[in-house]
Amino acid sequence: MINIIKVDDSNIHVLYNLAQGYEAEFSNLTKEMPDQDGRFKIHQYPVNQYVLYLCYKDANPIGFAIIDLASNPACDIYEFYVVPAVRKQNIGKNFAFYLFDTYKGIWQIRQIDGAEGSTSFWRKVINEYTNGNYKEEIVQDPRWNCIIKQTFVSRV
Repeated sequence: MINIIKVDDSNIHVLYNLAQGYEAEFSNLTKEMPDQDGRFKIHQYPVNQYVLYLCYKDANPIGFAIIDLASNPACDIYEFYVVPAVRKQNIGKNFAFYLFDTYKGIWQIRQIDGAEGSTSFWRKVINEYTNGNYKEEIVQDPRWNCIIKQTFVSRV
């Protein structure tokens, strides 16, 4: 069973701790390197600009989501991460479904080119959530160059 909670100033450090694993996982694509202390630079996600969530299994934090609700025209999954130890247990899917059901409307999910595992995950999750009623395209992104993007409307 998972528990999903909003991030605030009292628990944002948990998200930033999990983000170390996220940054390490994608470093082969982003070419980011840890600093001299072995830590990756973590982008700051102010709680007044993004909606941030933590996902717990029992008492352990196992994932996070960062949503940009101001993205136009859609809600945007800006970052999404589930630790490898609990993948393939439908935790990521259930976490994503919770977010889609919480924020009704148009959604977009983007993956950096080369993130095959991430793209495969999102295709499966979005296909199941929408019964195949979504659009996928390859677009140019100012930050990441070529990305895969899915768009869809959440269930009413």
